[in-house]
Amino acid sequence: MRTWHAWTSPVKGLFARPDASAPSLRGPGGDLLRRLLSRHRSIIAGALLLISVLGWWYLVAAPMPMPGAHGVWSPGYLTLSFVMWFVMMVAMMTPSVAPVVLLYDRVMHREQTGWHPRTLAFLSGYFIVWGGFSAAATLAQAALIRAGLIDAMGVAGTHQLAAVLLLAVAIYQWSAAKSACLDRCHSPLRFIVQRRRGPLRDLRAGLAHGSWCVGCCGALMLLLFVGGVMNLAWVAIITVAVAAEKLVPKPQQARVLIGVATLFGAAWFGLMA
Repeated sequence: MRTWHAWTSPVKGLFARPDASAPSLRGPGGDLLRRLLSRHRSIIAGALLLISVLGWWYLVAAPMPMPGAHGVWSPGYLTLSFVMWFVMMVAMMTPSVAPVVLLYDRVMHREQTGWHPRTLAFLSGYFIVWGGFSAAATLAQAALIRAGLIDAMGVAGTHQLAAVLLLAVAIYQWSAAKSACLDRCHSPLRFIVQRRRGPLRDLRAGLAHGSWCVGCCGALMLLLFVGGVMNLAWVAIITVAVAAEKLVPKPQQARVLIGVATLFGAAWFGLMA
């Protein structure tokens, strides 16, 4: 497992000016180029913030999709549910992935300075994976509503189901798969450097990192069916938990603590059943 120093060392310079000794920054235009690149990273950070804010605005403003007369398998309901899930994933995950995107941009600019779509390709790959997760979650939600296990708002219909979901999350929190995925999400520098060649390298890097991220955080999204898919307070709590695992100095400790919390939640719902 990589240390916090291994993660923070490359990140500390995210907003710093590029190294003046770099070949691309020498010459009369060096100072201007450094200022442009610094502004470039600020623009990326602002764009990521805007993406997250717009996602949360949509969740607040948009009504929860309802099955209606045509049922949960109607194209209209499935489409609106997918949009809801995808926007929710974007709003929840953008704050956690922002340091990785900025780090990726900085590493890539050491090879090729200027304005190019490589960082956007990386971010697109990341959200394509979460789009696939959103499609799976949409189908799972429709199936659970059809089976009567959750209501139309996405809340578990029984204390037993809530306990089972919480227990499943607790078990996964302590698994080797979770630990491995969290390590890769928390310390991405080596991952980024190893994917600097080949066709569509930036998109592939985003797809790979998004896959690790789903492996790390996907199980936590099961908790949405406990407190409600569109319960914004509950969504915010899960967002904080996800961010804590990825951004705190000791992520493995955060992983275990979240596992303990979900285990207590499972016991509480089990006693109420």
